[in-house]
Amino acid sequence: MRTILPATTGEMPIDRGLVASGARHPGPPSAVTLKRLQRYFGAVKQYKWMILAIVGAAIGAGLLATRFVPPSYEVNATLWISAETARRQDRGPIRGQELVAASGWVELLRSVALSESIVRQLGLYLKPSEANDSLPFIGFGIKDHVVPGLYTLRVDGDGQKYALLRKKELVERGVVGDSVGRSVGFLWQPKALTAGKEHDFSIVEPHEAAVTLLNALNASLPDGSSFLRVSLTGKDRPILLATIVNRWLEAYIRMTGQLKRRNLTEFVGILDGQLNLAEARLRGAESALENFRVQTITLPQEGGPVAAGVEQTRDPVFQDYFKTKLEYESVHRDREALEHILRDAPSAGVDPEMLFAVPAVVVGNERLKAAIGELATKEAQLRTARLTYTDKYKGVQDLERATGILRQQTIPDIARASLEEFKLREAQLASRIDGASTELRRIPSRTIEEMRLRREVAVAENLYTTLLTRYGEAKLTEASETPDVAVLDSAVAPNRPTRNTAPKLMLLAVLGGLGFAIALVIVLDMVDARFRYPEQATDELGLDIVGFMPRLTQNRNRSIDPLLAAQLTEGIRCIRVGLRSTTPDGAPLMLTISSPCSGDGKSLLAANLAVSFAEAGYKTLLIDGDVRRGALASTFNVRASPGLMEYLRAPELSLRDIVHPTLHPNLVLIPSGARSRRGVELLASEQLRRLIVSAPEQFDVVLVDTPPLGVGVDAFAMGIATGSMLLVLRTGKTNRKLAEAKLEFADRLPIRMLGAVLNDVRAQGIYEYYSYTPRFSEPIGERIGIVDEGTVRARA
Repeated sequence: MRTILPATTGEMPIDRGLVASGARHPGPPSAVTLKRLQRYFGAVKQYKWMILAIVGAAIGAGLLATRFVPPSYEVNATLWISAETARRQDRGPIRGQELVAASGWVELLRSVALSESIVRQLGLYLKPSEANDSLPFIGFGIKDHVVPGLYTLRVDGDGQKYALLRKKELVERGVVGDSVGRSVGFLWQPKALTAGKEHDFSIVEPHEAAVTLLNALNASLPDGSSFLRVSLTGKDRPILLATIVNRWLEAYIRMTGQLKRRNLTEFVGILDGQLNLAEARLRGAESALENFRVQTITLPQEGGPVAAGVEQTRDPVFQDYFKTKLEYESVHRDREALEHILRDAPSAGVDPEMLFAVPAVVVGNERLKAAIGELATKEAQLRTARLTYTDKYKGVQDLERATGILRQQTIPDIARASLEEFKLREAQLASRIDGASTELRRIPSRTIEEMRLRREVAVAENLYTTLLTRYGEAKLTEASETPDVAVLDSAVAPNRPTRNTAPKLMLLAVLGGLGFAIALVIVLDMVDARFRYPEQATDELGLDIVGFMPRLTQNRNRSIDPLLAAQLTEGIRCIRVGLRSTTPDGAPLMLTISSPCSGDGKSLLAANLAVSFAEAGYKTLLIDGDVRRGALASTFNVRASPGLMEYLRAPELSLRDIVHPTLHPNLVLIPSGARSRRGVELLASEQLRRLIVSAPEQFDVVLVDTPPLGVGVDAFAMGIATGSMLLVLRTGKTNRKLAEAKLEFADRLPIRMLGAVLNDVRAQGIYEYYSYTPRFSEPIGERIGIVDEGTVRARA
């Protein structure tokens, strides 16, 4: 960064890098942000008329948009849903009472089928281009399939024929009074057609219109609530919106009733089929049980809770089995006892008393009883005879012989016959016991089978009874069922728009236009190549700000405002003090004054600065180095020649020959002299260097006014000769890119860049930092008349 070399004088000490007019170092970030905001504010003020124009255009666009964006209306309605429906629980294999779950009422209301029916019912698929052109479209209908698009019905001038066009292409022709558009799906026979008139209208698919209508419909059913709230928003006529909602609710209630009745009908049909299956199953179970009972009625059964018919056959069978078992045991014991008696009988025969020990042998055996009785009789007779006779008596011997036969032959034979009978009886009883035990082992399986069949009958009977009850309830419900939904609040057309977009559009237009204008201003300010802000000189060009010159304007009587003239005087004084501090005490100040472009005010600064140094008592030499368009001679009202050009062309001339005095005794001027084609080459000659070197011997301050840097090498040649240069940057005019390029070139030359002077500064906004209003000040040019740049230009 280029900086002013440190120096001290007796007038005013200035720190390195300080601005001569009172500037300070960059402050904290808050100060930088404030400067940036001030810069943006200055840009807004600069382009205020453009901002106003853009905002005005945005307001006009907003007003135009309000004509094409109609206000929005909203209609509301409320449906009541039976609370019992939500509380019903599934009470069977099929859910018959509840139509849909609680979350399904909203989906059913927003179904496309329902909205499409409303679209077809109200003809929302048709939209005439003109709202008042609805009379010919009375009774307009469409088929299931229609060709959408923009249509035009054109009636001939005689009113006898018509032509239907779709997107300017002919669809059909016909006679007025016939059906129109059957080929594209219309069901339309217009009644009121005006001769020579065109009717424009558009047709959309009913499904598409239904989807569009659904997007504008809002429905909500809070959890646990029985109130379904419905709202429809649109830009159509509010009466039409209310009609749509009411028709929608009516169709919704009809649909819920139809769906519920259909659901109940299907439920009844399902129950009927299930009832028939249950009845057939019951009949089959009963038949199987009946067959089983018929087949097992003669077989022994196990004890338990069985029917009476089975129970009648149960106890005798068991009793007979156990009776046979006991009988078998008894016969077996008697047989064994008889065998023991016969086996152990002595040779004398069987003792009848031993036979009586086995009652079964005697009881029922008449032969044995008779033989034993006969034996007893014979033995009684034998004992009687022995009382009378001896053993040798024939009668006694006959009785002994008879009793021996009875004991040894008759009774044993009869006993053996009984033994055979016992054996036969035992075998028979054993066979009966074996058969009965086999049958008794089969009793549990038959019992289990019978219980299973009885369970099947009970289950089938229970299911049949339940389904029969449900079937009767469903038939009764089907005959007397009412919808679970009712309209609580019908839709009413609002008198005022719910949402009027006009104020929002206007506010949006104003804010949008203002935002766009400000953004555009900031962008223009950022891309603007002209110098406008002090930080552009310090940050971009690397120049310290030495001072400022205010913008001079004329009042009504075409004179300079005294306040601005005073500010110019103070500004020049500050610049003078700052420049003087760049040289050591007693050393002359040699300075070239230039600017990047023409019209930046370098001549104004040079003239006023020279006068200021002269007023301060410094012997000042002002050289008009602008050999192309120099005008300082006219400014100070002196002769234009001889001047600098004559001195450079004629080495014999001395400094005294080309110096012209001015109205101020401490200020002299060397004019540019006569114009010459070789003026630029002469500026680089040794003669100019000798002039600059000899001037400090007679003057304290040597100021050189040069052409702009963008003109050529004139200013650089003068800067090399004097060794230092001061640039003038004019607010809103100086090209920063050109200035940066020239400064980069100057960096390679032996020129000390002291800084920049800001010209044409308006004391407001960001430049308020560089201005102040003194209580009193004497304008520099009151005596010599060089206050503003207009005077310099006029005299040029």
